[in-house]
Amino acid sequence: MKKGAILSGILIASLSFTTVFAAPDVSKQKSQLSTIKTEKGKITAEINQKKQEVNDINKNIYSLDQKINESQAKLDELQSQLAGLNVDIKATKKKIAEIEKDLEKNEELLQERLRVMYKTSDISYLQILLSSEDISDLLSNVNNIQRIVNHDKELLEELEKSRQKHEQQKKSLEASKVKMTKIQQEMASEQSVMEENLGVQLSEKHKIAQDLDKLRLQEEELQRESAAIEKQIQALLAKPKSKSSTQKNYSGGSMHWPLAIRGTITSTYGYRSDPINGSKSFHQGLDIAAPKGTAVYAASDGVVIFSGYKNSYGNVVMIDHGGGIVTVYAHNSSLVAKTGQTVKRGSVISKVGSTGYSTGNHLHFEVRKNGATINPRNYV
Repeated sequence: MKKGAILSGILIASLSFTTVFAAPDVSKQKSQLSTIKTEKGKITAEINQKKQEVNDINKNIYSLDQKINESQAKLDELQSQLAGLNVDIKATKKKIAEIEKDLEKNEELLQERLRVMYKTSDISYLQILLSSEDISDLLSNVNNIQRIVNHDKELLEELEKSRQKHEQQKKSLEASKVKMTKIQQEMASEQSVMEENLGVQLSEKHKIAQDLDKLRLQEEELQRESAAIEKQIQALLAKPKSKSSTQKNYSGGSMHWPLAIRGTITSTYGYRSDPINGSKSFHQGLDIAAPKGTAVYAASDGVVIFSGYKNSYGNVVMIDHGGGIVTVYAHNSSLVAKTGQTVKRGSVISKVGSTGYSTGNHLHFEVRKNGATINPRNYV
């Protein structure tokens, strides 16, 4: 339900109240009451629809919360695994450093031993020969020397294999770290998107909640209008003669221009895009732009049947000219004429403003016949 359509229903009901004085028609009042109740029913339906939208959004929010919590748990697990990998990588690097240190130490020992053996090879072999008791002992001594050299070589080979093994382990751990870091970044990005969606859902929920508040206020206003019209119907049934039944009927012809200046007509009578909410709605009168405080004139002789504040009209004056003709002057900054006052054509009744549902200083001017709006250009 667009705000313009809702307010149209309220305004029609409001004008029905004023036209009681001009044309006390019970059937017409009942018709207007039916219109009010229909509008109220539409608002109630929209309230229910908004409530359903809130329920749907709450489900989406719950689902997003669950996904975000699951994502966060996975991220925490990945973070823990990454921390473990970092510890393993650090330990592996330390082990590699120790192996490289042992390699360097053993290589130095082997090199030193080989240098000594090279320098003293003649003497050594002579000593071995002289010290050997027989050929068997000689071969045994030579084999012992060879075994020492071979042992040193094997030790170096084992250390080199261990170093290569730990280097490979370090590369594998670092590759796992890179892979897990990439997964972590992707999950963090997905979680960021989910959190953004959650923010959108919460914002939409807040907007709908505000719409619901406005709709409830409009529903309450319509309820009050409905109750007021029902009282009017009862009053009409009890006293069918209205105050203005003795008033002289409007004689017809052109009316006085309702402003002290010509102004600019910004909206004519008929369908238009509502300046408040952008929806297509039927404009009930003329909008004439004018500076704030510009004098507003009575279009013809008559009796002020309402001077006060009404819903979207803001400060409004309504004049009964007899014969079922009522003129309406809305959005005033201040009111001059009082309810029940007799006014003359061209007399000042109010000052231009922008009260009620208005987008700028202007006069909203209507002409109604038996409660229904008619084109003001037929009169001014």
